[in-house]
Amino acid sequence: DALARFHCDKKIYTRMSREIIYVQDEERICRLEKKIDELIERVKKLSLDDRGGGDWLTQEDAVNLTGLARIKFFLNTRNVEGEEKAPLCMRIIAGRKKAELFLNQLIEPKSWDERKERVIAKTLAEAHLNHQLVDIENRIHKICQELEEEGIVLNAKNIMDVYRGKKLPGKMTLLKFVDQFIAEIEAKPNEYKAPTIAHYHTTRMHLVNYFKSHGKEDMVLDKFRRADVDGFEHYLLTSIHPILNKAMSRNSANRYLKHLKTMLKNAIRKEVIKRNPFSGIKLKTVATNKVFLDADEIRALVSHPLGDNESLKRARDIFLFSVYTGLRHSDVLSLKSENIRKDESGRLWIVTEQVKTNDPIQVPMLEPAR
Repeated sequence: DALARFHCDKKIYTRMSREIIYVQDEERICRLEKKIDELIERVKKLSLDDRGGGDWLTQEDAVNLTGLARIKFFLNTRNVEGEEKAPLCMRIIAGRKKAELFLNQLIEPKSWDERKERVIAKTLAEAHLNHQLVDIENRIHKICQELEEEGIVLNAKNIMDVYRGKKLPGKMTLLKFVDQFIAEIEAKPNEYKAPTIAHYHTTRMHLVNYFKSHGKEDMVLDKFRRADVDGFEHYLLTSIHPILNKAMSRNSANRYLKHLKTMLKNAIRKEVIKRNPFSGIKLKTVATNKVFLDADEIRALVSHPLGDNESLKRARDIFLFSVYTGLRHSDVLSLKSENIRKDESGRLWIVTEQVKTNDPIQVPMLEPAR
């Protein structure tokens, strides 16, 4: 049949010419049932010849009937020759309009199932890509519902704009809030030191790159969910650094996740959002095996010529000064001549405040450090 429907636990599945649309909203179910009844009456008025082989209901009819968007994943093979990989694209059809987006993935045509609109999964990476496509479909249908609730015209352009991160009127976006947070801590130099602020800037950079990997520019802050946290975490752990040619470690990823968590807690405190997407998430940590230099290795470093490279020699001197004083690298770089003081016995001391904690510290200056 061109149309079949059934109810199951207040959920309705409507099958129309091989297109399945899942609806869970009670109000929309009522509207959908009414439209289905109207369509059935139209069908009854048609002769068997008019109905043809049952393919009389088009995809566009299905979209117009339900008010939902039609999503299609396809390979753009127009400029592809032979076995070259083709761009994976998404097409949204709604309001008799369409919009297309490249999903930043290149797929071999032989690995693509055109009927199922999925990759023929033979590896974990390909299976993960299929899961991403399902997530995209769910996100698009959620956007449709949000646009209806906001009273915004439901067409392909508006849906695509929201998916790519363009904010709805009056909505705070994640990157905009991050920018505000960074501006606030930059105005408090006594509470937040330059290295800490730099870490927040780097966190923002990773968020921007994460959005780009999903074809987005930003997203509405109160729509940032647990799934987005998981997606950002996966991006951090799997994205290959262009220079280091490897992904970051678990502990490095945790640093940026903790910064994001801190900013979202700030959003809750300011009542911008109601709940933290990190709620219930416990970040995994990996124990590291710290390596210490012995006395022979220190002496070897001191005597090494370093190819007469002045830059390397300066880096070595700073490192050795940290070794002999126990100061952090940031504390060494912040030292000034007035931080070196002499006591009554003529012994030299380093008197300063730690950059990281602002705690006062006094360290005797040993002979090798001079």
